[in-house]
Amino acid sequence: MFELRNGNCYLVGKLETSWSTARQICSEAKAKLAVVENAEQEAILHDLTRSSYSYMSGIIYWVGAYASA
Repeated sequence: MFELRNGNCYLVGKLETSWSTARQICSEAKAKLAVVENAEQEAILHDLTRSSYSYMSGIIYWVGAYASA
């Protein structure tokens, strides 16, 4: 279920998958992976993932970042 925070909707998924598959799943749902653009968004994502059931298990969450050369 999506959660509204500061004008944006967020969904913390429980599916173990690659970044590219996560991105595709979001695209098919007319959504995007979260992109951290400021400290406020970082705090929201931290709070959402921290409240997730898997926070203590060391699960990694994908966001919309990527490396470029």
